[in-house]
Amino acid sequence: MALLSMRNLTKTFKQGNGAVAAVNDVSFDVEPGEKVSLTGPSGCGKTTLLNLLGFIITPTSGGYFIEGRQTVGFSEKDRAVYRNSFFGFVAQDFALIEEESVYKNIELPLLYAKPGIPREQRKAKIDAVIEATGLLVPLREKAKNLSGGQRQRVAVARAIVNDPKVILADEPTGALDSKNGEKIMDLLGRLVGQGKTLLLVTHDPTIALACDRQLRMRDGVLLDP
Repeated sequence: MALLSMRNLTKTFKQGNGAVAAVNDVSFDVEPGEKVSLTGPSGCGKTTLLNLLGFIITPTSGGYFIEGRQTVGFSEKDRAVYRNSFFGFVAQDFALIEEESVYKNIELPLLYAKPGIPREQRKAKIDAVIEATGLLVPLREKAKNLSGGQRQRVAVARAIVNDPKVILADEPTGALDSKNGEKIMDLLGRLVGQGKTLLLVTHDPTIALACDRQLRMRDGVLLDP
């Protein structure tokens, strides 16, 4: 059984008196442990598709199955549970809380976990992802003081602290130099080796080719599922 299955998934947005399909009739499967890249020109629908998969937005039509379970029509509570525990997000702009510490940024998903996680267990989880990501920075340091590479490692640590099955990464190396970009991809590759599944949006052909499968989009359409 596929981990994720999309069937004729479509997302339209109002535009003037009409509508535009940012994602148009997309169908594909993702197997457990795969590393899949989404590529294509800016505005082709890659980020919209990633947001559909992670329950950030809802589809206009079509089917979306997780481990065989139809998710279209999920309650907001169900969607929130999946967002917080099944998926881990690495945003393009890191999306850190600038005035908060490294520790507080990584801890954030744990504070929304249901059932709640005691403080001691939260600390143990944070310590584990700090080690896994090789983040060499004081945990009390505010996010605004970090370098680009450090910020991205914090973002990855936050994404995996709840031990998600799937990591959704939007241009995870887009704001980094080549050296730090390679380090982040090595880290994401190790996580896949430990059983995670990775879907990433990228404009970098080298990163795309390092994945198990490359999916190209254009004008909301998937060219090669």
